[in-house]
Amino acid sequence: MIGFFQALYHLYRYMPDAVFSKGSYAAVPIVLAAWIYRIPIMTQDSDAIPGVANKIMGKFADKIAVAYPSAVQFFESGRVAITGNPVREGILEGSIERARSRYQCSSEKLTLLVLGGSLGSRSMNIAFAKILPKLLDQFFVIHQTGMANIDEMRRRVEELNLGDLSGRYVLTPFMDIGELSDALSLADLIVSRAGANAIAEIAAVGKPSILIPLPSAANDEQHMNAYEIARVGGAVVLEEVNLGENMLFEKITDIMNDVSFRSKMGTAVRAFYHADASSRIAEGVVDLIRER
Repeated sequence: MIGFFQALYHLYRYMPDAVFSKGSYAAVPIVLAAWIYRIPIMTQDSDAIPGVANKIMGKFADKIAVAYPSAVQFFESGRVAITGNPVREGILEGSIERARSRYQCSSEKLTLLVLGGSLGSRSMNIAFAKILPKLLDQFFVIHQTGMANIDEMRRRVEELNLGDLSGRYVLTPFMDIGELSDALSLADLIVSRAGANAIAEIAAVGKPSILIPLPSAANDEQHMNAYEIARVGGAVVLEEVNLGENMLFEKITDIMNDVSFRSKMGTAVRAFYHADASSRIAEGVVDLIRER
């Protein structure tokens, strides 16, 4: 309630031409205040199933943009459109040749890219440490651990006594857009959390993936995202509780050894990439202002 009255004050003071919301509970009082002032509202939901906040704001918004077909049913048909999720500029500018030079790896082995999300995933890191010797016998591995997990993962790798890892294994806490785009272009298989942004970037490059949903994600959104992709054959979902050594290693090797399956997954996930997502969302906001 305090936030609502604060929103009334600030919107009255600035009186914007439009309000654009990406969701979350913090946006609800602002959207309600904008509705009272008859300020045009557009909201965008990134996930397969909209959260509670977006379901509420969708009742007041003039336009709603969604990323997944499954989200359309939660909003009034005349005001909702499937735009997809915007992808960062540069994510499609990766180079396999530049990646091989960057990581000093040969073309003889397939590449596995492990992404734990923006903050990394300790549970994923531990699971991969257990199977790393077997993985490196067959694949080149790029592993993004997250800043908080890098020291622990380095210690675990050192304890494995794997010898010289040059051209075999890359351990990094974080990748900037150039590094990530190169890693994505090189990857033959991606293992990742199932956040909306991660999936959008995987879809943009059309790569097969094993998605491991974050159990604690708000509204169980990562599970919904992952299974929506898996439903059309664009990914394989592996629950975190099943991150045992045998299950994880078998899933990776089964997919890596099946070229046809990897190709089909890559083609299927491309359906979730919308190259014009950013421009359509921006145009929607501009149209609201023009129509005001």
